[in-house]
Amino acid sequence: MKLLEYYPLLNRALKSLNSSSHKILVEHKNDKDAGILFVSTVFDIPLNEISLSARNFVYDKILPEAFQLINTVNFDVLFHVRHTRFQYGSVAFGISLNHRPADAHSYFQLIKDWVRLYQQSNYQRDVCHQRSLLQLSPKEIDELQSSTSNFNHLENSAVEKSILASSLKEIVAKNFRFSIDELTKTKSDPLGHQSSNIDYLSTFEVLTAHLYQRVALARRCSSDSTSKLYISTNIRPRLAQPILPETHFGNGIVLPHLEMSMSQLIDLTHVSILASQIHDVIKKINTEYIRTTLAWMQSQEDK
Repeated sequence: MKLLEYYPLLNRALKSLNSSSHKILVEHKNDKDAGILFVSTVFDIPLNEISLSARNFVYDKILPEAFQLINTVNFDVLFHVRHTRFQYGSVAFGISLNHRPADAHSYFQLIKDWVRLYQQSNYQRDVCHQRSLLQLSPKEIDELQSSTSNFNHLENSAVEKSILASSLKEIVAKNFRFSIDELTKTKSDPLGHQSSNIDYLSTFEVLTAHLYQRVALARRCSSDSTSKLYISTNIRPRLAQPILPETHFGNGIVLPHLEMSMSQLIDLTHVSILASQIHDVIKKINTEYIRTTLAWMQSQEDK
């Protein structure tokens, strides 16, 4: 399969070093298990008879395993494709990529390349698999450690284990719709631009601010507690030394966060002000920030 020529990592498997460690190895498959996990199924029913609501995709037990459009069984599989054919010519593709070796940017890059390969047999793709681009030397780590006053406190920026554990609890799925007029009005709110030296608020920043505040209110946390909003940020367009290509296949993200007291968050009457604070958090992600974060990560014992 030509896709594997550009993405050889997909032909490998994940393996935990031991049960007490978070370290993962990516190892070659033997000849018997080589290739991508591709499951093809045929159902003698129309696609419109299956409920495709968000709830059914959050709770994988609602739909029988045979109907699952993504891999919900073997989480050590790097790449999984499920092809399901229904009556009257309907076809569904479920494609999942394990998050450990690659991020969402890489996932969509892979899908686009797969489509282009299908459309053009002579399509050539220059995928970057050079993970050493994000590996700092011991000298660089020492220099960044000595020049960063709060280097040893960067662990406060890491996602807390309690937050990760809470993600295992039951999830309630809801669909919300926002009109263009609503978003445009909030993005152009003068208060959001006065609170920071910015002339533009993105749709992402406005929606994130709105959802962050609404979720905080729904949780009814104590007003004297502290809240953190982590923002997954792609470093490819932000890292200048070394340059990380857009085609870099891997996890090229950092998680800057906005921290504020619940009382501050609840008392904000204009979403645009909160959106501008989120804008500032993202804006600070530059080469120095990224390299310092990489240095801190690589200086940890279990990295």
